[in-house]
Amino acid sequence: MCQDARVAPESPCIKICTLDAAGVCTGCLRTVAEIASWISMTSEEQWQLLALLAERRKRRRPQPERGLIEPAQQR
Repeated sequence: MCQDARVAPESPCIKICTLDAAGVCTGCLRTVAEIASWISMTSEEQWQLLALLAERRKRRRPQPERGLIEPAQQR
């Protein structure tokens, strides 16, 4: 992915447009305000938002619940 601030990145939309209870798209992880303002953002602002979305994605990865025992792997 080119991160040259002069070159606009592609939209992070993946066509799964459903908002969760917090108002965040479950597909691209943008808020409604971020989705609405994407087209008017500068290329640099878009790249910054993509970096923020990458961090959101890392934090959203399902983590095993504490206290649960995971099934043994077959040998």
